[in-house]
Amino acid sequence: MSDVATAPPVSVATLEAVLATGDLSKLTPAQRIEYVSRVCKTVGLNPFTRPIRFLRLGSDIVAYFTRDGTDQLRKLHKVSLSVVDQRMDGDVWVITVQARTPDGRQDEDIGAVTIGRLQSDSKANALMKCLTKAKRRVTLSICGLGFMDESELDTLGHIQTFDAGDEIPETPAHDNDRWIRFAKRIEDTLAATGKTTADIKAIRDRKTVADALTKDERDGGAPLRIKRDIEALFTAAYQRLAPPDEPSPAGVSEEETWDLLAALKEKAKRLDLIGLAELNSSAEWRSRVHQLLPTEQEELNDYLEQRRIELRNP
Repeated sequence: MSDVATAPPVSVATLEAVLATGDLSKLTPAQRIEYVSRVCKTVGLNPFTRPIRFLRLGSDIVAYFTRDGTDQLRKLHKVSLSVVDQRMDGDVWVITVQARTPDGRQDEDIGAVTIGRLQSDSKANALMKCLTKAKRRVTLSICGLGFMDESELDTLGHIQTFDAGDEIPETPAHDNDRWIRFAKRIEDTLAATGKTTADIKAIRDRKTVADALTKDERDGGAPLRIKRDIEALFTAAYQRLAPPDEPSPAGVSEEETWDLLAALKEKAKRLDLIGLAELNSSAEWRSRVHQLLPTEQEELNDYLEQRRIELRNP
């Protein structure tokens, strides 16, 4: 506790950055403890039960609520919950939970999990997890808190979680180095043997390359930034062989010119106003946006705002 007492005050600029982006990377461990204490005091939580923890998401540090935090909020604000819808959408199980408070306010949010071919205990656990997600998300929403819930962490790939007083964990160097070396080998192979479009396609179709590009990071695929780098290598290889007026040969698939910013714009284009409003509560969406460069994030935000204007004024 002495660290808290002697911690330098959090600067106004840092607090503004925290409030605007949720990025706590500029805070020291002592200042994060102070931050958690202030949040808990504001909303009436007991900080000693660890209601708020932190995760490293790329270069950002993000706070999230634990089960203890959402349970305390529900009791404190006398939030009652009820399931209003359950359905299977493709291979995804979706549950909608409605929250009410004694003063008559109400809110709804969803939980979603992929069921696929799960059976027996695995399927039962997934269904229970879906309900938990919906309950915790709507609890935070009706309490006016835009924090992530810990039940969403499994959608973020490889992350590192820690407590307020801990030092920020280092990104495992071996993981980054391994993928950087992998991308470099592809670059060298393309330079040495990528003499025709058929050669380039054969390199891309190799199992190790295909798995790196198509699999989720949790399943052994490459991190999103590495995927972008590898796709850029293949695009450049095709462009080197194309005539000056043809940047890439006919038949190159959209996947072969994969662009995260374009993919996010395309997803937003298919959403209505409600869907756009729910993007900020999507852990998967936030994790993908964090992979963009700052200029790309600004471009995406401008695009989302333009889409909202278009939908409001058809």
